[in-house]
Amino acid sequence: MNRLLARFQFAGAIRGHWAFSLVAFLWGLFSIVTVIRDNFLPPTLQQKFATLVFLPKWPWYLWVIGFLLILLVMVFEGAYSAYNKKPAPVPVEKVPTPVVSSPEAQQKSPPVRGSPQQTTNLIFLGAKVARVQFSASYSEGEVFYESPDQNDPRAIIACFRNEPTSSRKVIDADYVRAQIVYRDNQEQEIGNGVASACWLDNRADAVDFHLGESHCVLLGLLQEGRLVVPAKRRKRHWDGDTISLENHTFNGVARIEVRIIGEDNDLLLAPLVLNFSITNGEPHISVRPQETV
Repeated sequence: MNRLLARFQFAGAIRGHWAFSLVAFLWGLFSIVTVIRDNFLPPTLQQKFATLVFLPKWPWYLWVIGFLLILLVMVFEGAYSAYNKKPAPVPVEKVPTPVVSSPEAQQKSPPVRGSPQQTTNLIFLGAKVARVQFSASYSEGEVFYESPDQNDPRAIIACFRNEPTSSRKVIDADYVRAQIVYRDNQEQEIGNGVASACWLDNRADAVDFHLGESHCVLLGLLQEGRLVVPAKRRKRHWDGDTISLENHTFNGVARIEVRIIGEDNDLLLAPLVLNFSITNGEPHISVRPQETV
């Protein structure tokens, strides 16, 4: 919508152009004169000073052509003014020069009490094997949902929540994505992992964690002892970004490492490591102790 509105910036320039102001002034003056004529002059003078008496006797199409020419000139003038409009200068805030005090003065000065630190507080709720369903439509996009239908494929999901706390003010976490790394029994990485895993009930490659909200990420679909991992890929174009879905297959997975990354490309909590195995066709998932960031 912003891109569309930007294409009509010249409309404001037309309104502020001198030609538009002149036309508006003449039209206002003409309206005042006609009101005085129609309300205060006798009928004979009204007919004598009628508008059609003073207008040239041109064919109607000449009036239309003339109006269109005037409108075309105003559009080009407005577009030219909008194109050459310079942005307003950004005021530069003067930063005061810091005063360096002596070590003795620094020791005697009392500590400054600032406001409590405001950060997100994402916590890990758990990982499980669940049934998921896939839906694709033009309006809703490509989305995975947790499903109660036992005929739907099994998948591994991990859930997180932006937890409120009394120790500090917790803020929302916007544009959060999940990077996943898969390793074998020798702790060797399998493939290149995925940069943006799929969040359940979400069409995009990232999700917003408002305070108290929980979201689950899809770590992989179980297919014949393998993990098929859908991932979102964002591509930038001149007219906007597009998000596509692509599948990655990982064999021999024993460890799954989940990294929750925020809008500023920082880790929102310590990397989560899950042990994964399949015994007699049944998947098992357990959590390793988290490491400090």
